[in-house]
Amino acid sequence: SNTRFGLSPVTTIANYLWADLGDCEELLAEARKCSDSKDSPSSKLGFRSVGIVRLGDCHRLEQGLLAPALVQEMMKSWIGNPAEASKKSSSIVNRLMRRIGLEPATIIQQVQDFIREKEITTDSVVTRSYATDDAPASKSSESPIQLRAESLANSGQFDWICAGWINNLYREISIGLADRRVDLATAIATLRLLQQHAAQLNDFAFDGSDQSGDKQKRLSRSEREFARRSVSAIVAVQLEHFASSVKFFEERLDRFSMILAIAITESSKARREEDPWSSMPPEIASHLPELKHRLHDLSVNAYLVRPLNDHGSNVDAQFLMSEISRHAADLVIPIVKQHNELLVVKSGGTPKKTLEVSISSKTPNDLAIRRAVDATQSMPGANAAPEESSLTVEEAVELARPAMLSLGGLQRLILVVSNEIERGRMEAELRAVFDGPLTVAVIPGSDPKLIHEAQQIELKNVLSRLSALNGGLEQITAKLSSRTDVQW
Repeated sequence: SNTRFGLSPVTTIANYLWADLGDCEELLAEARKCSDSKDSPSSKLGFRSVGIVRLGDCHRLEQGLLAPALVQEMMKSWIGNPAEASKKSSSIVNRLMRRIGLEPATIIQQVQDFIREKEITTDSVVTRSYATDDAPASKSSESPIQLRAESLANSGQFDWICAGWINNLYREISIGLADRRVDLATAIATLRLLQQHAAQLNDFAFDGSDQSGDKQKRLSRSEREFARRSVSAIVAVQLEHFASSVKFFEERLDRFSMILAIAITESSKARREEDPWSSMPPEIASHLPELKHRLHDLSVNAYLVRPLNDHGSNVDAQFLMSEISRHAADLVIPIVKQHNELLVVKSGGTPKKTLEVSISSKTPNDLAIRRAVDATQSMPGANAAPEESSLTVEEAVELARPAMLSLGGLQRLILVVSNEIERGRMEAELRAVFDGPLTVAVIPGSDPKLIHEAQQIELKNVLSRLSALNGGLEQITAKLSSRTDVQW
């Protein structure tokens, strides 16, 4: 009735029978045949026990290692290299200014067209100050025309100009990120350079006095002065708004780069191997560049462009890594599956199984094992079954170990994996924590699992343990009996 890490004996028996009826039927039958041999030291009568633990599903390699590593590679390409960003930005900024309409001639034309369309002119007070064409043009910032021009510039009527620049800027950066022409580091460097170019536009003579012909001659002196000063004031205000908006956009890009860097760091800490793709067979590793591009196309809009454009979006590193890893796993699984199927075909068209069944003569360090089992049996909070993905190899070995091995007997540890890649990785981890005999079976399509069998556990040891548990009342132990006419 004891449970170990939330796994009851009934669950263990059900898992073993399911494996025996399924993909491990031949493996376990071969193991039992070996143990039932007359020449085997385990041919004596005794108790048998078993423990079985799943080590994840058959896509543990793809979902646990290759997919997160693929996401990291893509995120690194999203962040970019700051050392190279300044070189790229210098060639991008001039084109970007043209694309968003941040050119002096274009700006002047926009302002003048709007003033004419809305028929914005000087009021009567300003007109009286310039009643005659011979009146000198005032250079004072306190002149009525200057005040009128500044009032018009700050009225909000021309904020659509800056809004157009910013909308175009977001669009151009988003397109560049989506088609991989621009990364975040390059975008940040470009925005900083763009702010410098926008500041230099303030030094340009935005006087609005390029009108000519009959139209210019028909304007009074006050109207010409008002047009000149209005264009200059309006452009100055819009460039100021633009600078603050670009700074805000730059900070958003920088903050998102930090989130991606945190996601990469946290994912690396959770993985033992620095770059699992480098240890893959060439047939699998060669797909990495292609998979990175495909993953970029699948996720860039939802997880990069949209959060940057939506000011209300609030994403974190863990969310990005978990969500994008699902898409990455969907891309990696077919590649690994195709590779495994080719291995099966090369091996003769039948699933390859490695049956090197080994049985230990005696359980080592019986006292240490007994203490470990006792500690496990007394572990509190063992009502909920553990999540398979949270089990380490050390925990899996402890969890699969039959409790009755503390009473002596023989043992056999079997590792079942679905492909040679998993075998090489998981066998090495297992042998690092388990120094006894190990049987490894490669069964394509099988869920990775650890099966720990125990046999030849002598009856007298079991009775001794029962006597100790019931307080030494041997009367109870003496009543135990077993039928001999049933082949258990």
